[in-house]
Amino acid sequence: MIQTMPEPDAAPTLLLTLTANVPDQAGPDLYDSALERIDTFRKQHFFLSNFSPVQIKLGGMIFASTEHAYMAAKADPEDREATFAYRRQVQACEKAGDAKRLGRTVRLRDGWDERDGQEPLKVEVMRALIRQKFGHAPLARQLLATGARQLVEGNRHGDTFWGECKGEGKNTLGLLLMQRRHALRH
Repeated sequence: MIQTMPEPDAAPTLLLTLTANVPDQAGPDLYDSALERIDTFRKQHFFLSNFSPVQIKLGGMIFASTEHAYMAAKADPEDREATFAYRRQVQACEKAGDAKRLGRTVRLRDGWDERDGQEPLKVEVMRALIRQKFGHAPLARQLLATGARQLVEGNRHGDTFWGECKGEGKNTLGLLLMQRRHALRH
């Protein structure tokens, strides 16, 4: 869950309530392997992409997509003024791809990529953002309409953490989406 911690004269701080780890492999109840999988988040499945437009709230600010909010959450909160200024820059990005490029320039918060004995903070953040995104009823209905199909963030840019490239990868984004779909059903 994302919450805002009010602080006078400071940028809002992102707080996370940690939940269970993402399994390395999807359980049998997350998808039916006999069905054709959705292996690209383009065209009719663009709503699954983090680049699809949807208002996402993070730290008291509204962002234009999940990708925008995710990039904003990456910033190390140690320097509150710099973090707030960076988040404003992300917020001002017209396109999600611009926000992603800007995200490559920021100093990452502690635990973003690795944490001892826990999944990386970036997965916790993405889980919370997906929960918020698919809290919008029309998007929740679209996610549920994918039925029991496996969701794979197929890509050609080599991202094997969030998706699959050339059939290889963890597909963490796909797993999080299928977990959210499962939660919406039950």
